[in-house]
Amino acid sequence: MKLEVGMQLQAQTQQGPIPLVVKEIKDETVVVDLNHPLAGKELTFDYEVLEKRAATEEDLKAIMG
Repeated sequence: MKLEVGMQLQAQTQQGPIPLVVKEIKDETVVVDLNHPLAGKELTFDYEVLEKRAATEEDLKAIMG
């Protein structure tokens, strides 16, 4: 396979496939970016509260540490 800068590939790991992007091709090495494609991006989420309830003792312990 002929590698090109910007090419998107997948590395196979014991935890499953990991996407990567070829960033730089040198004489004997290739620099790749293994960050998630959304790393460093500003994300905006829309959500809707479907239900509310009083906190349980377990909830409060988890929050308070």
